[in-house]
Amino acid sequence: DQIVKRLGNNFIKDDFKRLVRNTELKLSKNERILTILDYAKAHNLKHNTLLLSYQNGLEYLKIEKEKT
Repeated sequence: DQIVKRLGNNFIKDDFKRLVRNTELKLSKNERILTILDYAKAHNLKHNTLLLSYQNGLEYLKIEKEKT
């Protein structure tokens, strides 16, 4: 929900292409999403949205690789 609002805000100059740049790096071990996801799981914190973000990132990478 925050991302949708962020993309719709004309004062913030982030576009979708910038947000998905370096997706493979962002999804790799010891980086952004997995580090937080692992922490949340280890401490029994809610992590469904993080897991969904990770899965969506993997799907995005799959689609991008199929294009090439």
